[in-house]
Amino acid sequence: MLYPNPHLEGQESIDTIISTVPIALDSNRPEVIKAGEYYLPYSTGFEIECAQQPIFNKENFTNIPNILEVNVDLSEQRFRIPNGIEGLKCLYNISQQLKLNSALNDGSGIHYHIDCTDIFDDITDDNITEYKEILLMRLDQWRYKGAYNNRNMARSRCWVRVHSYCKTIEIRIGEMTFDYDLLFKRIIDANDIIRDFRAYIKKSKIIRENVSLAYELEDFKDVLKNRIKKI
Repeated sequence: MLYPNPHLEGQESIDTIISTVPIALDSNRPEVIKAGEYYLPYSTGFEIECAQQPIFNKENFTNIPNILEVNVDLSEQRFRIPNGIEGLKCLYNISQQLKLNSALNDGSGIHYHIDCTDIFDDITDDNITEYKEILLMRLDQWRYKGAYNNRNMARSRCWVRVHSYCKTIEIRIGEMTFDYDLLFKRIIDANDIIRDFRAYIKKSKIIRENVSLAYELEDFKDVLKNRIKKI
Protein backbone atom coordinates (compact mmCIF):
# COMPACT_ATOMS: atom_id res chain seq x y z
CA MET A 1 0.00 0.00 0.00
CA LEU A 2 1.30 3.43 -0.93
CA TYR A 3 1.21 6.18 1.63
CA PRO A 4 -1.07 9.09 0.72
CA ASN A 5 1.04 11.63 -1.11
CA PRO A 6 -0.01 15.19 -0.23
CA HIS A 7 2.07 16.58 -3.09
CA LEU A 8 0.24 14.63 -5.77
CA GLU A 9 -3.47 15.12 -5.31
CA GLY A 10 -5.11 13.96 -8.51
CA GLN A 11 -1.90 12.27 -9.72
CA GLU A 12 -2.69 8.68 -8.74
CA SER A 13 -1.32 7.41 -12.07
CA ILE A 14 2.16 8.69 -11.19
CA ASP A 15 2.00 6.92 -7.83
CA THR A 16 1.03 3.69 -9.57
CA ILE A 17 3.81 3.90 -12.15
CA ILE A 18 6.42 4.74 -9.49
CA SER A 19 5.46 1.60 -7.58
CA THR A 20 5.58 -0.66 -10.65
CA VAL A 21 7.79 0.64 -13.47
CA PRO A 22 9.34 4.05 -12.61
CA ILE A 23 11.62 4.03 -15.66
CA ALA A 24 8.52 4.87 -17.69
CA LEU A 25 8.34 8.32 -16.06
CA ASP A 26 9.93 11.54 -17.32
CA SER A 27 12.38 12.59 -14.61
CA ASN A 28 12.12 16.24 -15.68
CA ARG A 29 8.42 16.64 -14.95
CA PRO A 30 7.95 18.69 -11.74
CA GLU A 31 5.24 16.37 -10.43
CA VAL A 32 7.47 13.34 -10.98
CA ILE A 33 10.35 15.06 -9.19
CA LYS A 34 8.07 15.82 -6.22
CA ALA A 35 6.81 12.25 -6.12
CA GLY A 36 10.33 10.83 -6.17
CA GLU A 37 11.46 13.12 -3.34
CA TYR A 38 8.38 12.19 -1.31
CA TYR A 39 8.77 8.42 -1.61
CA LEU A 40 12.59 8.30 -1.51
CA PRO A 41 13.81 11.36 0.40
CA TYR A 42 17.20 9.85 1.36
CA SER A 43 20.00 8.05 -0.37
CA THR A 44 19.59 4.37 0.46
CA GLY A 45 21.94 1.40 0.46
CA PHE A 46 21.02 -2.26 0.67
CA GLU A 47 22.94 -5.46 1.20
CA ILE A 48 21.70 -8.76 -0.21
CA GLU A 49 23.33 -11.96 1.03
CA CYS A 50 23.16 -14.07 -2.10
CA ALA A 51 25.36 -15.85 -4.62
CA GLN A 52 26.27 -14.98 -8.19
CA GLN A 53 24.99 -16.86 -11.21
CA PRO A 54 27.70 -18.32 -13.50
CA ILE A 55 26.93 -15.54 -15.99
CA PHE A 56 27.28 -12.79 -13.36
CA ASN A 57 28.65 -9.55 -14.79
CA LYS A 58 29.35 -6.70 -12.40
CA GLU A 59 29.18 -4.19 -15.25
CA ASN A 60 25.48 -4.93 -15.63
CA PHE A 61 25.11 -3.12 -12.30
CA THR A 62 27.84 -0.47 -12.54
CA ASN A 63 26.41 0.66 -15.90
CA ILE A 64 23.01 1.46 -14.39
CA PRO A 65 22.48 5.22 -14.76
CA ASN A 66 23.01 7.27 -11.57
CA ILE A 67 23.84 4.30 -9.33
CA LEU A 68 26.12 5.50 -6.51
CA GLU A 69 27.91 2.32 -5.46
CA VAL A 70 28.25 -1.33 -6.41
CA ASN A 71 30.24 -3.55 -4.07
CA VAL A 72 29.82 -7.25 -4.72
CA ASP A 73 31.57 -10.48 -3.81
CA LEU A 74 30.74 -14.18 -3.91
CA SER A 75 28.49 -14.05 -0.85
CA GLU A 76 26.99 -10.54 -0.70
CA GLN A 77 25.88 -7.86 -3.14
CA ARG A 78 25.73 -4.24 -1.99
CA PHE A 79 24.22 -1.28 -3.79
CA ARG A 80 23.60 2.37 -3.02
CA ILE A 81 21.09 4.54 -4.85
CA PRO A 82 20.45 8.29 -4.78
CA ASN A 83 17.29 9.81 -3.42
CA GLY A 84 14.37 10.83 -5.59
CA ILE A 85 13.04 9.52 -8.89
CA GLU A 86 16.51 8.66 -10.19
CA GLY A 87 17.05 6.47 -7.15
CA LEU A 88 13.78 4.64 -7.80
CA LYS A 89 14.78 4.09 -11.41
CA CYS A 90 18.10 2.69 -10.16
CA LEU A 91 16.23 0.37 -7.83
CA TYR A 92 14.06 -0.91 -10.67
CA ASN A 93 17.08 -1.59 -12.89
CA ILE A 94 18.94 -3.29 -10.04
CA SER A 95 15.97 -5.59 -9.47
CA GLN A 96 15.95 -6.58 -13.14
CA GLN A 97 19.68 -7.29 -13.15
CA LEU A 98 19.47 -9.29 -9.93
CA LYS A 99 17.03 -11.67 -11.62
CA LEU A 100 19.51 -12.18 -14.47
CA ASN A 101 22.84 -12.22 -12.59
CA SER A 102 22.19 -13.42 -9.05
CA ALA A 103 20.78 -16.41 -7.18
CA LEU A 104 18.13 -16.04 -4.50
CA ASN A 105 19.13 -17.21 -1.03
CA ASP A 106 15.93 -18.02 0.82
CA GLY A 107 17.89 -18.61 4.02
CA SER A 108 18.97 -14.99 4.26
CA GLY A 109 17.58 -11.49 3.79
CA ILE A 110 18.28 -7.84 3.02
CA HIS A 111 19.66 -5.00 5.15
CA TYR A 112 18.59 -1.46 4.29
CA HIS A 113 20.76 1.58 5.10
CA ILE A 114 19.02 4.96 5.22
CA ASP A 115 21.37 7.92 5.01
CA CYS A 116 21.58 10.06 8.16
CA THR A 117 24.92 11.76 7.51
CA ASP A 118 23.63 15.27 8.18
CA ILE A 119 22.10 14.48 11.59
CA PHE A 120 24.15 11.50 12.73
CA ASP A 121 26.32 13.40 15.21
CA ASP A 122 23.15 14.64 16.95
CA ILE A 123 21.89 11.12 17.70
CA THR A 124 22.46 10.35 21.38
CA ASP A 125 22.10 7.13 23.34
CA ASP A 126 19.22 8.81 25.17
CA ASN A 127 17.50 9.46 21.81
CA ILE A 128 17.81 5.79 20.92
CA THR A 129 16.39 4.67 24.26
CA GLU A 130 13.53 7.17 24.12
CA TYR A 131 12.50 6.52 20.53
CA LYS A 132 13.24 2.89 19.82
CA GLU A 133 9.85 1.45 20.80
CA ILE A 134 8.04 3.77 18.37
CA LEU A 135 10.36 2.65 15.60
CA LEU A 136 10.18 -1.03 16.52
CA MET A 137 6.38 -0.95 16.63
CA ARG A 138 6.38 0.23 13.04
CA LEU A 139 8.82 -2.50 12.03
CA ASP A 140 6.65 -5.13 13.72
CA GLN A 141 4.45 -4.76 10.65
CA TRP A 142 7.23 -6.20 8.47
CA ARG A 143 6.50 -9.52 10.26
CA TYR A 144 10.13 -10.57 10.53
CA LYS A 145 10.31 -14.36 10.76
CA GLY A 146 14.04 -14.70 11.34
CA ALA A 147 15.82 -15.33 14.62
CA TYR A 148 19.29 -13.94 13.90
CA ASN A 149 18.48 -10.31 14.80
CA ASN A 150 16.87 -9.53 18.14
CA ARG A 151 14.11 -6.94 18.42
CA ASN A 152 16.03 -3.85 19.50
CA MET A 153 17.51 -0.58 18.30
CA ALA A 154 21.14 -0.05 19.30
CA ARG A 155 24.61 0.67 18.01
CA SER A 156 25.23 -3.06 17.64
CA ARG A 157 23.62 -5.76 15.52
CA CYS A 158 19.87 -6.10 16.06
CA TRP A 159 16.67 -5.17 14.16
CA VAL A 160 17.83 -1.56 13.86
CA ARG A 161 21.49 -0.64 14.02
CA VAL A 162 22.66 2.94 14.42
CA HIS A 163 25.65 2.44 12.13
CA SER A 164 28.50 4.72 13.17
CA TYR A 165 30.84 3.84 10.30
CA CYS A 166 28.30 4.40 7.51
CA LYS A 167 26.35 7.14 9.36
CA THR A 168 23.13 5.39 8.47
CA ILE A 169 20.24 3.76 10.24
CA GLU A 170 20.46 0.12 9.18
CA ILE A 171 17.25 -1.93 9.18
CA ARG A 172 18.32 -5.56 9.21
CA ILE A 173 15.04 -7.47 8.87
CA GLY A 174 14.18 -7.28 5.16
CA GLU A 175 13.12 -10.56 3.59
CA MET A 176 14.92 -11.99 0.57
CA THR A 177 13.58 -10.75 -2.76
CA PHE A 178 14.67 -9.54 -6.17
CA ASP A 179 11.21 -8.17 -7.01
CA TYR A 180 10.91 -4.43 -7.46
CA ASP A 181 7.48 -4.20 -5.84
CA LEU A 182 8.69 -5.61 -2.50
CA LEU A 183 12.03 -3.77 -2.61
CA PHE A 184 10.10 -0.56 -3.27
CA LYS A 185 7.62 -1.26 -0.48
CA ARG A 186 10.34 -1.89 2.10
CA ILE A 187 12.57 0.99 1.04
CA ILE A 188 9.82 3.63 1.00
CA ASP A 189 8.58 2.40 4.38
CA ALA A 190 12.11 2.48 5.79
CA ASN A 191 12.56 6.02 4.44
CA ASP A 192 9.26 7.12 5.97
CA ILE A 193 10.16 5.59 9.34
CA ILE A 194 13.56 7.30 9.34
CA ARG A 195 12.00 10.58 8.18
CA ASP A 196 10.06 10.61 11.47
CA PHE A 197 13.13 9.58 13.47
CA ARG A 198 15.16 12.38 11.90
CA ALA A 199 12.41 14.85 12.81
CA TYR A 200 12.54 13.57 16.38
CA ILE A 201 16.33 14.03 16.51
CA LYS A 202 16.03 17.61 15.27
CA LYS A 203 13.27 18.37 17.76
CA SER A 204 15.29 16.77 20.56
CA LYS A 205 18.33 18.88 19.72
CA ILE A 206 16.28 22.10 19.92
CA ILE A 207 14.86 21.04 23.27
CA ARG A 208 18.28 20.10 24.68
CA GLU A 209 19.28 23.66 23.93
CA ASN A 210 16.15 25.00 25.63
CA VAL A 211 15.12 22.64 28.45
CA SER A 212 11.99 24.68 29.18
CA LEU A 213 10.49 23.10 26.03
CA ALA A 214 10.93 19.52 27.27
CA TYR A 215 7.19 18.89 27.45
CA GLU A 216 6.98 19.47 23.68
CA LEU A 217 9.14 16.42 23.00
CA GLU A 218 6.66 14.11 24.72
CA ASP A 219 3.82 15.65 22.74
CA PHE A 220 5.82 15.13 19.55
CA LYS A 221 6.44 11.47 20.42
CA ASP A 222 2.68 10.99 20.82
CA VAL A 223 2.13 12.43 17.35
CA LEU A 224 4.68 10.04 15.86
CA LYS A 225 3.16 7.04 17.66
CA ASN A 226 -0.13 7.83 15.97
CA ARG A 227 1.55 7.75 12.55
CA ILE A 228 2.06 3.97 12.61
CA LYS A 229 0.66 2.74 9.30
CA LYS A 230 -0.79 -0.61 8.36
CA ILE A 231 1.14 -2.19 5.51
